[in-house]
Amino acid sequence: MIVLYCDNKYLKWLTPLAKSIKKWEPNERILLFAINYDPDGLIKDNKTIVLFDNNSIRYVSIIADRKELPFHIIERKAGYLLQAFDEFPKEDLYIMMDIDMLLLKSLKEVKRAVMKYKFDMAAVLANPDKICGGFYIFRRTKLNYKMLTVWNNYLMDGNFFFDKDQGSLAQLVRTYMFEKGLKFLPLPRMYLDHFSKKDSIIWSAHKSEFGNKDQRYKLYMKEVKKW
Repeated sequence: MIVLYCDNKYLKWLTPLAKSIKKWEPNERILLFAINYDPDGLIKDNKTIVLFDNNSIRYVSIIADRKELPFHIIERKAGYLLQAFDEFPKEDLYIMMDIDMLLLKSLKEVKRAVMKYKFDMAAVLANPDKICGGFYIFRRTKLNYKMLTVWNNYLMDGNFFFDKDQGSLAQLVRTYMFEKGLKFLPLPRMYLDHFSKKDSIIWSAHKSEFGNKDQRYKLYMKEVKKW
């Protein structure tokens, strides 16, 4: 299962990402947590998270006040993963991606490795103190459930700020590896590339090395049309 999350501002990025998932990972279901989504005016309460799965819609009330919106959204990711664990417990893997991504190749190699060697999680390390926030793979293990619960409690303590998620996850992963035996698979940068290299597996539009957001969206759509 691929787990995504976004608000209305980023919802347009779902089009190229979903098309790329359909091409390269056609058997993966997409679980989208859409924040402040207002389909045809049906949802007026701006404190509503809409959970989509296979065309079903359910409503889940927010558990904290809205402050700085971008950070507030990002810092819900651990909660979204826990909810995916609870509501879809039979999935082999839970792959979380930022919405402004494009999948350029199959993930079968890393998925196979995580399953075969029973890694608890896989992600890209920016440095020893920072796990990149745009792409994670988790198995539904007891260790992951405990770690994600601790992470979620920290992220949702009401103090929202830039990069709170990335440094804290790196620290937790290190602690759980050394003290509890968590098996972590560090991934090469090709799994989260913001330079739009042709041999990459995932493009990230998070940084501006290849143009502003509008330019990058056009690049993504151009790539999708080749398929």
